[in-house]
Amino acid sequence: MKPSHQPTGAREEGEDILVHTLLRPFSRYFAKFFIFLHATPNMVSFVGFLIALVAGYFFYLGDRTSLIYGAIIAYIALILSATDGEVARLTNRQSKFGEFFDSSLDITKLWLLFFFLSIGVYRTTGDIQTMLFGQFAGGAFLAGHYMRVYSYQVMGVRTFELKFTKKFAFYFTVFIIFVMILSALLNMVKPFLIATAFIYPLTWLKKMHTVYK
Repeated sequence: MKPSHQPTGAREEGEDILVHTLLRPFSRYFAKFFIFLHATPNMVSFVGFLIALVAGYFFYLGDRTSLIYGAIIAYIALILSATDGEVARLTNRQSKFGEFFDSSLDITKLWLLFFFLSIGVYRTTGDIQTMLFGQFAGGAFLAGHYMRVYSYQVMGVRTFELKFTKKFAFYFTVFIIFVMILSALLNMVKPFLIATAFIYPLTWLKKMHTVYK
């Protein structure tokens, strides 16, 4: 979801503006807490993954109250997705394995949120079409993520969807995650899954153009 395990004393170039605005104000305090506990960045990543599984369980239940609980817990998991990088930066514990471990858990837990959210829709409404749209959206999310990782790690190209300044950018992927949480809070999961299944694959075209132009 985001660049993590950054070099000490430096913020990753092109940090998503939503991450900076909605997660960093909390992740700083979470980071201090985990540093106090002597937790490693990878421990923080794993805790975030476990919390995301709890959110997925509530999404799987699919009723109105469970969706609200799931959204709140998913937001906490997102904060921890930003916290592990803060811990790595502040404790100078950057590593290639840590970056790989964090990125792998991030994409897995976010795909699982799509998966459980769409299953929850089917359990509560019997709408198999929306469930399939949700599954497709999750698959599109995975493909888009690995395309971005490939373009950066193999070809050295950053696929910003929209870059504001040298420090900040807008990633459509991150935006989708926040909209997912909002859709669960507002009980608008079905239109979210359908819209994402149609809109998100279009970002592939932008990524492919950036990588192969």
